[in-house]
Amino acid sequence: MEDLFDKFGNFFDNLDQNIQSNDMKKILLLASCLLCIQIISAQLDRVEVDKVESMPGHDTYRVYAVLKSQTDLLDAVFSMPEAPILVKTKGKFYQNVNGGAMSKDINRMALEQDVDLKYDSWLTIGYEDSYMNAVLPLCAMKDSVIIVDDFREAFERGEHINTTGCSWFVTPDQLQARPDRDGRVLLMQLTTDKGAGIEGVLNLAGRWHDVDENGKMIMTEDGKEIPHQWIQQDISFSSK
Repeated sequence: MEDLFDKFGNFFDNLDQNIQSNDMKKILLLASCLLCIQIISAQLDRVEVDKVESMPGHDTYRVYAVLKSQTDLLDAVFSMPEAPILVKTKGKFYQNVNGGAMSKDINRMALEQDVDLKYDSWLTIGYEDSYMNAVLPLCAMKDSVIIVDDFREAFERGEHINTTGCSWFVTPDQLQARPDRDGRVLLMQLTTDKGAGIEGVLNLAGRWHDVDENGKMIMTEDGKEIPHQWIQQDISFSSK
């Protein structure tokens, strides 16, 4: 495994300094947390694909990262030149005009007015709509120009995601990085033509904490967490 400092150093290279200040603060917070904690092997157990209710003529899937402990966290789905993100289907991804590429684009009130919006295809970490959702997409930029293809544009046309310079993440202070009671963190919802299926390859990064014999998180004497970093590349998933 390459040194994580090199990986995330490359990940944050060429970020444009004119990004909105609030987003930049979140990006820098993530970077500082990822680069300053101990690197440990992956805490990912597996990636699961669930087939859920869909609209006529389509299949809808939800993709989850399954973590090893309730104290584990998932911070980012990332890509780099040697580690692309791939999300594919043999058909075309359904994209609702009232939705967007990210789950934070899904407005709860709009869901009540547009029954098909709940089948929109989107990417996320943890949350399925805009409520309290802080997930952010990130593409390498220089001089206010994205220097790689922004995956959201092709995805919103129903096409595949194939990127080596874009990612999505939440900052370490966000509750949505935590797994549900089954240890799962939602990564995406994908709706495609019936029978077309989905498959892909992801790269994930997060944090985990030591626990005592009772499963309680071990803290420092002054009550601070002791996080360890995990990272795993080339994780395949499929609806087959």
